[in-house]
Amino acid sequence: MKFPKQFFANVLLAYLFWLLVFYTGKLIFIFSTLIFVTKVSVTDIFQILYHGFWLDLSTAGYFVALNTIFLFLFNISKKRFFIQIHHIVNILLLAAYFLVVTAEPVIYREWQTKINYKALTYLKNPSEIFLTADTAYIFFGLIITGVLTWLFHNLSKKLVITQTKEPFFASFLLFIFISGLNILVIRGGVKAIPINLSDAHFSNDFSKNDAAVNSVWNLIHSIVQNNKYLDKNPYQFMPLSEAKDIVKKLHSTEKDTTITVISRKTNKPNVVLIILESWTADAVKELGGYDNITPNFSKLCKEGLLFTQCYASGFRSDMGMAAILSGYPAQPTTTITEQPEKVKKLPVISHVFKNKGYKTAFIFGGQLIYGNIKSLILHGQYDKIIEGKDFPDTLPASKLAVHDEFVFQRAIDEINKEKEPFFYTIFTASSHSPYDVPVKPELHFKKENGYMQSVWYADYSIGKFMAKAKKQSWFNHTLFIFIADHSHPSPRQWEYHSKENKHIPLLWYGNLLSDSIRGKTYNNIVSQVDLAASLFSQLEFPSSQFNWSKNIWNPHTKNFAYYICGDGFGWVCPYGDYSYRYDLKRFIHQNFENDSLKEIAIREGEAYLQVLFEDYLSK
Repeated sequence: MKFPKQFFANVLLAYLFWLLVFYTGKLIFIFSTLIFVTKVSVTDIFQILYHGFWLDLSTAGYFVALNTIFLFLFNISKKRFFIQIHHIVNILLLAAYFLVVTAEPVIYREWQTKINYKALTYLKNPSEIFLTADTAYIFFGLIITGVLTWLFHNLSKKLVITQTKEPFFASFLLFIFISGLNILVIRGGVKAIPINLSDAHFSNDFSKNDAAVNSVWNLIHSIVQNNKYLDKNPYQFMPLSEAKDIVKKLHSTEKDTTITVISRKTNKPNVVLIILESWTADAVKELGGYDNITPNFSKLCKEGLLFTQCYASGFRSDMGMAAILSGYPAQPTTTITEQPEKVKKLPVISHVFKNKGYKTAFIFGGQLIYGNIKSLILHGQYDKIIEGKDFPDTLPASKLAVHDEFVFQRAIDEINKEKEPFFYTIFTASSHSPYDVPVKPELHFKKENGYMQSVWYADYSIGKFMAKAKKQSWFNHTLFIFIADHSHPSPRQWEYHSKENKHIPLLWYGNLLSDSIRGKTYNNIVSQVDLAASLFSQLEFPSSQFNWSKNIWNPHTKNFAYYICGDGFGWVCPYGDYSYRYDLKRFIHQNFENDSLKEIAIREGEAYLQVLFEDYLSK
């Protein structure tokens, strides 16, 4: 029996071809993204390529499995029709792969995560991509995708050997053998545990591990895992009853001796909640950040109450909105605002204000469709919702939204027409990419310079807003709360999983604050989700429906903060902090005073996530 050498050679060349494609993609990621995130040596590059080989080979197995079918059919029939289909399939695969590769730098620099299932959910609103990404980059990315697809398509055509027709039986046996081999390659061999993300990880620097992971394999894995857990809780660390007991203890208090920090002279004080887009603590001097980035915010700190250890629950605006407005923590693999039927079951702080006779409004200079934020706002029954389309076209605007200073001016105008008491939510946008702000300071950061300039402009706008607000009749009986929706990578380049990466500013400000706390700092650990219960404790409004939110003004409340990082979570408590990746089944970092306290914190965090996701599924 003659061995079908041509068929075997074509399959072998297909594997080599796809490995070359994937290595090209990795080099693009390294030189377009990784070198701007962390220090990369020549040794690092070789390690990234070496340690990622098996995931690359596994991904190639998927692609070659398709190639094998058409190569086999051509081999036994000699009909060029099958080769043409083979080439078309390769074009589609190449285009899809290089689209992911060229899009990933934007995603990674913003979220510090590779393209995954959650990223794909935002494609339901593709306009966000075109508004937030640089237009030149989009076109450049499409051109690069087209050029690389064309180049590798031509290479793949040259690699296919089409000289002879080979015997059917021998080719069929080889086809069966190669198909089985493809399955083994996809699985990662015959070992007990199939190949997974950990096989590509080699460094304590997680960004280098991300570079080693094949982008397509990562995306496929993420999609499969998320579909698997649509109605099942993947985060089962212990019996549910035990987890619920731990979470109940975390939220229970021995007694309530809530400290009053707001003057009672005003029965129903006005509240203006200012949600700061993408503000990191590194932009605020008083939080250990850089000097002169937010000088106006610093002035407010001298007369307000600054929270020095506030942490964001998630890394996107939709997650931040749910945390701030509904007191609901972020989930690792999904976002509750993307589930309209679940949003309906969330409490919203505007609803409470409305029931207490307040006039309510939400103001944003962009469009609220992103991340389905608008469904949450509508559910909150705000009396007025003002967004980008409601601003005059003549106002200066970025690609994403009307510039912050004009949004704040609109807020002043609207509030001046309002009857007291009122609750206004103002969501800024200028510190969101693409950072095309109208006024820029001379900053010279090697990394994230555009972002830091945009935060400076947002602060400049806040300064103008507060100067005008102080002249209004309603100022003296208004509480201003400034809080970021999430953090953002700063020039300090914190690790994605670290608590520093989730550290955000939170400031209470106004003449309503008690003299004893003005100009002071609150140094206990606080989460975004704690805003609802803490605010309503001061206003003496009901807050029991915000059952994930803690009243931080009660000295007996336990101090902790939870946040998500990839398919995992982080935990911050008075005696340490850690982060855990569920998909890798390992801790990314641990900082504790002693082992006994570490074990307590680990059980607390695991129980919290388990019960949270169970609650999410039940909504």
